[in-house]
Amino acid sequence: MTEKSIPQEKIKDFVEKSGQGSTPGRARSKKQFDEMKKAENTGKCIFCRDPQSFKNKPLTERKFWYVKRNDFPYFLHRLHLVAVLKQHIDRLDADDSVWGELGPLLSDTKEVFNLPAINFVMRFGDPALRSSTIHHLHGHIQIPSWSIAMWTKKQREKDKTLPIDCPFCLPNGSGFKEVIAKSEKGLWSAIHNPNPFPNQRTEILIFFNHCSSNSKDVYEGGAWVDLFGLIKKINHREGIAGGGLVFQEGNVNYTNGISAHPYLTIHAPNGTGRVHAAFSPDSEKIGKPFCKATFCKGFEGEELKKLQEKMKTFQGK
Repeated sequence: MTEKSIPQEKIKDFVEKSGQGSTPGRARSKKQFDEMKKAENTGKCIFCRDPQSFKNKPLTERKFWYVKRNDFPYFLHRLHLVAVLKQHIDRLDADDSVWGELGPLLSDTKEVFNLPAINFVMRFGDPALRSSTIHHLHGHIQIPSWSIAMWTKKQREKDKTLPIDCPFCLPNGSGFKEVIAKSEKGLWSAIHNPNPFPNQRTEILIFFNHCSSNSKDVYEGGAWVDLFGLIKKINHREGIAGGGLVFQEGNVNYTNGISAHPYLTIHAPNGTGRVHAAFSPDSEKIGKPFCKATFCKGFEGEELKKLQEKMKTFQGK
């Protein structure tokens, strides 16, 4: 079977076809694909099984969440963990107590592993817009390797377009545009990103209203209840059916963020193509970003060729 004989519609069906708890076609390796197919054949979600049955056992467990090492970590990461909600949902309609536990969990993880920053990625909603492999609410804690962080630092030093001052610390986030909404307790403000990634209906930045030297303030349970209340409000108002959340805080060489100031980005793909939220920049030397989150999918060019090859491999053709 040649590449041209595989219709793009068939490839899209193969990649996007969802099982009960996962989309095996989005697997990044044969081993991951096989494990997901095995779970589908048993009719059980991978994350709904006993956490102790994983090869990588939970490092910490709380009432609503547990954290473990990713069984299939991304390349060139210093650390890649997964925070898994114990309830089987794939949208952001969990109780406030769930979100109130998440902030302190991230804070503890940062302290235990002595992390210079936090990149926390969570996909939600419509499977076609979020590109999750597993349809169960979970988040990735991704920290790039030291070598990637040093490369990022060099690239940032060359970039003359980066702001000198933290734009979030200016009055009402005026380093960007006017605030479109504030959280109920007033801890967070939301603005439209004036420089959004392509293939999106909108991109929202939500920033913490305090720039304290004590970063633990942003991880308090009440702050995260307030944050997710605002996220749900924005999603409803903007008609966001699915996509991804990326929370960043800390050393910019490990986040490649706008600043070290704590902020979260709502990525809302429009379904026309892939959305990359990169933690490490593109470069001729490295190639595509190593540390990234992908929302939605495109089917053209090199990606289309790779999917065609993946079909042949997985289907034995």
